[in-house]
Amino acid sequence: MRPRVAHTVCMPQDSPIVTYIAHVLFALGCFVSLLNLYLTVGRYPLLRLRGVPVNDIRHVSGFPLIGSLLIVLTLAAVSNPVIWWLGLAISFLDTGGLHVFAIVMLVAGLRSKS
Repeated sequence: MRPRVAHTVCMPQDSPIVTYIAHVLFALGCFVSLLNLYLTVGRYPLLRLRGVPVNDIRHVSGFPLIGSLLIVLTLAAVSNPVIWWLGLAISFLDTGGLHVFAIVMLVAGLRSKS
């Protein structure tokens, strides 16, 4: 007869696979957020420094909401506080992020009332 083994409850965040996937999504979110920042703030001045005429520079859109949303959704799986705060800071730098969307909607709502 086999001895009875007490069953333990394994939470999803305790699984190494879930933690690994969360870290990959977290890194992807950081990349997309920094790409949005570059496309909004850094691309134009760098192209002008390279001598590209103003009329030849086209507007390139980033990935709105995706970067900061991935970061915020995966913050619970990040156990290192330095990485946690770094991810939060990068999400605030995202020019297509959740906070920018909320501010734009708030300003648009206030403008439509007045």
